[in-house]
Order: sequence, then C-alpha cells, then structure tokens
Amino acid sequence: LCFSDEILEALDIWKTVFRKAALDTDEDIASGVNVKFTKRFKNLMAAYNGLLHVSGQAYRPDIALRLVYAMAKDGVEPTEASLNCYNAGARKRDPDKSKIRLHSQYENMLMVECTKYDAADKRRSADKRVRIII
Repeated sequence: LCFSDEILEALDIWKTVFRKAALDTDEDIASGVNVKFTKRFKNLMAAYNGLLHVSGQAYRPDIALRLVYAMAKDGVEPTEASLNCYNAGARKRDPDKSKIRLHSQYENMLMVECTKYDAADKRRSADKRVRIII
C-alpha cells in the first residue's frame, strides 16, 4: 500500500489491520529466541519505520514523535534508522505543504529520542554531556 502523505489513513489502517497482524507473530517468543531476532520484532520495526516515513512526507513530526513513544511501549527501541526513515519521507514532501506549529521542536525531540548516547560512538564524541543527579 502507498499512503504518500496521508498519515491519518495510514494510522487508521495500522490500528485496525497491520498492528494486530504484526503482534500475532509471536511463536518465536516462546522458543526462547532473542527478542530482536523474532518475526514480531522485525514486523513491528518495519511497520513503524513505514509510518515514520509517511509522517515525514506529511510534515507531521508530532505524530512521528508519538509513534516513537509507541515503539518504545511495544518493546521496539527507536534507532537512527527510524529517524532516517522520517527524514527520507521529509525529503519527499511537497514544498508547499503547510507546517504545524512547533514543527522544529518536535523534530528536535524526535532526534533526541532516536539517537541514544553510546560512549563507543565516535560521531558523538564532541557532544556535551550533562550529569543529572537525583
């Protein structure tokens, strides 16, 4: 299916058809296989990345951020690949598409949620870190 920039239609189909189908493939979980290699994980990751692409095309970073939170709730950690799916859709968007309010703030939050800090990642070595002590 091709939704182009029809994010609301894509979300409706996701809620009624695709999410249920992706969650039904849990036969690997009972066998003790690592969760990241199960069909369920791969299906959910692919479906979420597709929705992120559509939300990028629709210029809806607010929906993309909600999708990233839903991914975490379903046990699928958003990665830079997820952010790249949103950005790929954003590159294909119509230049006349109207922006939502606070779009750049939503996109910044999306970037923060998808790029987790890793001490071994040399690309982030120049980033400043803040220690929060509670």
